[in-house]
Amino acid sequence: ARKVATRVIFMDGGEIIEENDPETFFNKPKNDRTKLFLSQILNHYNKFLNHWNRRVAVSASRSARKRQQCCRLYQASPVSIGALLAPHSVQDPS
Repeated sequence: ARKVATRVIFMDGGEIIEENDPETFFNKPKNDRTKLFLSQILNHYNKFLNHWNRRVAVSASRSARKRQQCCRLYQASPVSIGALLAPHSVQDPS
């Protein structure tokens, strides 16, 4: 709403509690109910972002560890990567 709306309307119990442009609505709400609502929503959103960012960081760190393990495996192995990627010989059935 902050990026796409020209007006934001907050309703509670079928009543319009606050109506404003997005900048004023999100940064300087006038009504206490609006302030409470925004604090709860933004707090939940920030927790979600923190959780998501931790998951992404853990995933990236796992990927990095997997790449390191693969490199160690292939460096220690006498089989070259080229031999692993070479096509297998197929006998002609005729």
